[in-house]
Amino acid sequence: MASPFRIRPGEGLRALRRSMRDPDDTGQVGVVVRAFQGKSPQRIARRARRTREGRRLLREKPDLLAALRNREWLASLPEKSLGRAYLDFVVRYKISADGLMDALAEPGARSDYERHLSEDELFLNQWAGLTHDLFHVVTGYETDLIGEVAVLNFTLAQSRNPGLGVLLIPPNVLTPIFAPRHAAIIWKAALRGLRARWFLVQNWVELLEEPLEEVRRKLGVGPPPGYDQFFSPKFRRGFESAAS
Repeated sequence: MASPFRIRPGEGLRALRRSMRDPDDTGQVGVVVRAFQGKSPQRIARRARRTREGRRLLREKPDLLAALRNREWLASLPEKSLGRAYLDFVVRYKISADGLMDALAEPGARSDYERHLSEDELFLNQWAGLTHDLFHVVTGYETDLIGEVAVLNFTLAQSRNPGLGVLLIPPNVLTPIFAPRHAAIIWKAALRGLRARWFLVQNWVELLEEPLEEVRRKLGVGPPPGYDQFFSPKFRRGFESAAS
C-alpha cells in the first residue's frame, strides 16, 4: 500500500493550477500542501518535542476549536485582548474556525491520511489549521490576496513545510509582476517569521485572554505593517493566465 506521505507531484500541480485559476478556492490549499509536504508532520512533531512550549502543548492538548467556537466567551474578553480582536476579525470577514477546517480538508482522503498520523502529529496538524486566522490577527495581515500570501510566507518561514513552499511559488513570482508595490510586504513577512518565536507551539487558548499588543511583544512579531489591501482583477487575471 502506498504511503500517504509520498510526494504526489501530479496531484499537487493539478490542485495548484486550480488554485491559481480561482484564488478563493481554499480547498485546493490542503491538497497542494499534503501532496508535497512528505513527512513534514513527523518532523514538526519532533521539533515541537524539543521545545519547552511544544512539550507542554502536546501534554495538555488544549481545545482551541471549542474556544474559537465560543463567541459568547470571546465577546466577554477585554476589549483589547487577542480574543476580542479575533472575534472582530471573523465577524468582519464572515468566516469561522469550522469553515476554515472544512476548507482545508481533502474530501475522501483526509481520514486515511489522519489514520497514519500519531496522536501528537494529528493534534499539531489540526492545531496548525485552527491557528491560521490567529496568525492573521497577530501579524496584522488581512484576508486580501496580498495578506493571505504574506501570512503563508510567515508560516513557511516558521514551519519549513515544502508543501507550503510549492504553494507559494506562483504568488511569490507573480506578485512583483502584477502588484510590484506590494512585493516587499510578502518578503518582509518571511523575515518576520524567521525572527519571531515559533507561533505553532504557543498555547493560543491562553493567549486569547491576553492583550493583543502584549501577545505581539511576547512573540517578537512587532507591530502590524501598514499596507493597502489588494483585490485587483488584474492580479487575478495574471494568475489565471499563468495557470492556463
